[in-house]
Amino acid sequence: ITYLKNGNSVYFTGNDSIDDTKGIIDEEKPIKLVILDELTEFFERGQGEDEISNIEATFVRGNDDEFCMEYYFNPPKNPNASIFKWVKKMEKRSDCIHIHVDYRDVPEKWLGKKLIQSAMEMKKVDERMYNWIWLGISIGLDEIVYYMFDKDKHVLDRNLTNDEINGITRIDASCDYGQMNATVFEFWGLNPTLKTVFGLDEFYHSGRESGKQLTPSEYAFKFKKMCEKIKEEFGQYPRNLYIDPSARGLAEEIKRACPFIKIRGAQNDVKLGISRVQKAIAFQKVLFSTRQEMLLNEIVIYSYDKKSIESGIEKPVKDDDHCMDALRYYIMGIWKYIKRYLPDVEKNEGGEDD
Repeated sequence: ITYLKNGNSVYFTGNDSIDDTKGIIDEEKPIKLVILDELTEFFERGQGEDEISNIEATFVRGNDDEFCMEYYFNPPKNPNASIFKWVKKMEKRSDCIHIHVDYRDVPEKWLGKKLIQSAMEMKKVDERMYNWIWLGISIGLDEIVYYMFDKDKHVLDRNLTNDEINGITRIDASCDYGQMNATVFEFWGLNPTLKTVFGLDEFYHSGRESGKQLTPSEYAFKFKKMCEKIKEEFGQYPRNLYIDPSARGLAEEIKRACPFIKIRGAQNDVKLGISRVQKAIAFQKVLFSTRQEMLLNEIVIYSYDKKSIESGIEKPVKDDDHCMDALRYYIMGIWKYIKRYLPDVEKNEGGEDD
């Protein structure tokens, strides 16, 4: 974008490689201000400090004065994240100023009352999450991933009422598939009137624990029987099955056995998926059934690997997580609906800006 009166220009670019920024340098008119936004992406998906240093070296060349670089990022939950090591290095530089801001640092009229109310709603239901998302505080990671789960709040120990059943506009299923490991099907009902997802039922089979491994065609038959049970009880077949894309053989068998259902490859971004499930649980937008016995067993022990937390790249422990994967696949699959039921917080997936 060029301001014609004086020729000043603003350039916008991504940075898949260092060559992306080299191409916009004008040797006759050195760039005086460079802004890097979403800085955590450089550390999580790029080359981190090396990449940032290359960009700085590219633009500072030929600038004798009045040159400035600004870096913006939402602080990760984990205080051991790589970006914080870089921040500590930068703070030692005499030419660096580190400023932390949150939504309270700007006039309320800029934000609007709805956004303020959203922040207060989150503070009410989960102050820890509020401190991270709205205040940008690195709160650290609980060892238990879904620490906000409360059996008394999130589990219905009764059958659904007629209003709850009649308000379900779509039923979906999600699947995590294992050969010797467990295979699980979870069934869910979306009720837009009550702005709630209801867990409906569950199928779980472990070849290792039972001593009998099922073939993909046998699992497809079991899934079909579960779908017929759902249809009889709730008046409709599941519409979609969100399944790990690597389970192609099972997906093909289910497609043949259940022509009424659409196979959807699950979005398998674990970090983002966990964040979204946490929000759905925190605001009680997903309620579970006592029929989902294995899911309820897993959700209270699903935890991060301690060593991964210390290294700054948190990863859940890959044990007893089959139902947790199926839950995440489903929430990711229908997120466009779930986020409508939340206070206006999804606009910011992370914390506030530094």
